[in-house]
Amino acid sequence: MLNSMLMVILLGFLLTLAPDINAQDTSTFEPISPDNILDLEAIMMWEAADNGFVTGTFSHAGDHLAISLNDGTIQLLNAETFATEQTFLGVAIDGTQLTFSEDDSRLLLSSFWDGSFQLWDVVSGEILLTSETIQANDWSAFDAQFQQVATVREGTLVILEIDSGEEFVPDISIQSDSNPVWSADGSYVLISQNDTVNLVEIASGESLYEFASPIGGNLNGYGFDPETTLFWASWQDWETSREENPSLIQFWSVSDGTEYSRLEGQGNRYGRVYFDATGQRVALIGQNTGLTDVAVIWDLQKGEFIREVDTTGGALLSSFNPTGELFALHGGTSRMFTIAEVENAAFGARAYFDVGNGPNTYPTFSPDGYFLLTATGNALRLWAVPVTDG
Repeated sequence: MLNSMLMVILLGFLLTLAPDINAQDTSTFEPISPDNILDLEAIMMWEAADNGFVTGTFSHAGDHLAISLNDGTIQLLNAETFATEQTFLGVAIDGTQLTFSEDDSRLLLSSFWDGSFQLWDVVSGEILLTSETIQANDWSAFDAQFQQVATVREGTLVILEIDSGEEFVPDISIQSDSNPVWSADGSYVLISQNDTVNLVEIASGESLYEFASPIGGNLNGYGFDPETTLFWASWQDWETSREENPSLIQFWSVSDGTEYSRLEGQGNRYGRVYFDATGQRVALIGQNTGLTDVAVIWDLQKGEFIREVDTTGGALLSSFNPTGELFALHGGTSRMFTIAEVENAAFGARAYFDVGNGPNTYPTFSPDGYFLLTATGNALRLWAVPVTDG
């Protein structure tokens, strides 16, 4: 379900297919309508006693489910029986995301709100590292094995080897003003300064490429595809009205920094980017709830839109199932989540929440794709993913 550590062997082929995909018309795509919605009910639910934030995730092997109920503990459950097999004791933080390392030996609880985190050893149940330990004054990013962490101290990028405690400061003249993002293969980190995005190579400690917005305005976000073939950044010009301001997403080749493709829009239409496991398709969502009440699925390799989904009040977060056939949208003013089939507009499933909070974290599919976790307010819910007719 999560990013695999694959060698970048398809880059040359993909670049030969790079299309011209400037703004395209999606008005003819059929959205999900009330006539083809399947209502869902959660099969399991966990609640925080003090109305704090909850979150959860599946192990990569799919045999365990980890949950945090904002009480300073993390429970490790059997994914088949939901029996608690282990409890980790720590200090309560408003954790909004749980993540296993690629080999399931470590577990990270992190907070979207203030960048705080706790890193646990799954076998011993001990805390290996916290945000206070490394004196981070910004958000941190981990490699896939949770052996290294990149953080920012007073504008300086610092790489820490977790087991040895050794630190490395890349020799770059960049005062970062935002959070770092680590590539899936562990070779690169993205950071930003004054609305520019910089690709830093860990081995050399050098900044390889730096890009500023060609439309002016602000940097909304940046990241990598799952195979570390491409990196991307989204921009927004706020000088015009909110519904008309131009937005832009650019994708570049990691190997040589050339532009692979770009996508232009208006009104924050493409503020957030979510890849499927192959890196060939992305879900694009408006940056601000309500400005654009659709989510668009776009085939990056072919350079064409596949479909759009009416999100009924906006969406904040998204994810694909392991096969890339389904995607989930969560959040927005409607307080709901949606499961939809990527290439079948006749299929959709929704669930509505009677809560006053949006999502705490991304909707998370189990590795086999049969279940989905959502965290909203103080409730963590487990859903059975509906089976389509094909």
